[in-house]
Amino acid sequence: MVNKVLLVEDDSAYRQILAKILANHGYLVTEAADRHDALAQHDQDTHGFFCVLQDLGLPPDALSINEGLACMQALLAKQPSLKVIVLTCRDREEAGSRAIMQGAFDYLEKPIALDALLAAVERALLFSQTEHNLVSEGVVPVQFNAQLDQGLRQSCEVFEAAVVRRVLEECDFNIRLAAEHLGVKRENLYYLIKKHDINTLRAVPVANSAQEPA
Repeated sequence: MVNKVLLVEDDSAYRQILAKILANHGYLVTEAADRHDALAQHDQDTHGFFCVLQDLGLPPDALSINEGLACMQALLAKQPSLKVIVLTCRDREEAGSRAIMQGAFDYLEKPIALDALLAAVERALLFSQTEHNLVSEGVVPVQFNAQLDQGLRQSCEVFEAAVVRRVLEECDFNIRLAAEHLGVKRENLYYLIKKHDINTLRAVPVANSAQEPA
């Protein structure tokens, strides 16, 4: 697994310091200043990143955590296996809790201690490597959060969507392979994709399945 980190921080000076620290410890760092930049960088290097180190206070709403959470959710929608470590300095406990509830792997409080930063990124890499090994053994780890007050049915829907997204990602959006992993027919997989509004821009169409490697 390539040890590439996407660093999303609007303060250019602070971003450069963090990038240099990570680079000095062997990580390949790509920098972004906001959500648009982060998504563009991710699209240019699909599946290259195992971790996103991201500030929660991003422009154009840098005084709240809303834009940071939106950025995190957009990245996770593209790559559910990403380990997102959020950085926050305001309402730390509340911000961290909200981020974790919405899919963050971890959170760090600013100013960030060097040992805490490296430990968090190393832990994210370890989790990513372990999950990658499990996938090769036929096990697809899935993380999801559900509001229990919405009922069991809604929780099952959230879980189903998470499983489909993760399997598609691990199969590099190859419809035939993903259907085989899920144990469903391809037409049923297309139904699930439509049902959960999953982005399939990278999906391998069924028409090409005869040319796909076995």
